[in-house]
Amino acid sequence: MHVAINEQKQIRLKVGELVISFAKIEHHLDDLLEVLTEDDANENIWIRLFFIDNLMLGRALEIISWVAKVRLQDYPDLHEELKDTLANIRPIQKERNNIVHGNWLFDPERRTPTKVRTYRLRWKAGCWQYLDDTTMTPTKLNRLIGKSDQLVKTIEALTEKIKTSLNNSGS
Repeated sequence: MHVAINEQKQIRLKVGELVISFAKIEHHLDDLLEVLTEDDANENIWIRLFFIDNLMLGRALEIISWVAKVRLQDYPDLHEELKDTLANIRPIQKERNNIVHGNWLFDPERRTPTKVRTYRLRWKAGCWQYLDDTTMTPTKLNRLIGKSDQLVKTIEALTEKIKTSLNNSGS
């Protein structure tokens, strides 16, 4: 039982790290959207406030895609790099939602692995299913932290590239 408690503590610590890393992604996406909607005359301030205020991750990804399509049309390489980056965020978005909003099931006896249960109605294998259980381990959480931290660095660097390109062009 002592081993189970240590692993559960490890999992809780890793979840905390992961939530912080996910939050960084969301904040850096806000920064990216701000760069994409900036203008010299500050005429887009209301649009920026509308887009950025209380923006959920899925919606942020959509809006950034739309705005970038227009703003980066003269920078096809940057636009492709951004599309690739956004595509890498989408798969971890589901895992993020499970971790943040799921029901964590810890077995104090450690007879069963730690699971995160999410409730969503869907048709699977010929019947309606309501639950989706995902087994969580410190190793799996470390992998997600690594992916998330790398995305944070990628978004930061890409935001700077986009900012520099748009500032140099006078757009």
